[in-house]
Formats: sequence, structure tokens, C-alpha cells
Amino acid sequence: MKIKNKKIIFRVDEVLYSFIHDIATENDTTVSDLCRKILEYFFIGYLIGEFKKPLKELREDFLKKFEYLRNNKE
Repeated sequence: MKIKNKKIIFRVDEVLYSFIHDIATENDTTVSDLCRKILEYFFIGYLIGEFKKPLKELREDFLKKFEYLRNNKE
């Protein structure tokens, strides 16, 4: 039996794309493969109850940390 792969397509803003692209490049992978791994990681964590913060709070924390890292890059 042949397994069919399905595409999931979504848009992100330039800042988030740059962040994901930089991580993919640093890890010698593609943006697509990194996004697949991110989804897998998220659903594993979600299913075992590891995510306690609401999405809005997580996003705010992420953006603060990302901005800090961007501003303090060597």
C-alpha cells in the first residue's frame, strides 16, 4: 500500500520566517523539514500535557526572547 503525503501550506510574517530559516540553515536542514519536526514536537508535547501556558503568553515570551537574541547577535 502506497502512503500519500499531503501538503500543509500556511503563511507567516517575515520575522518568523527569518527565524525559522536561520534555525534550519544552522541545522543543515530545510524550512519544510524543520516545520515538520516542529509540528511533531508540538503534538507530542501537547498530547502528554507539557504545554501549560496559553498560546498568547507563549507567543509574547517567544517574541521577547527572539527580539533579545536578534538585538544581541555578535
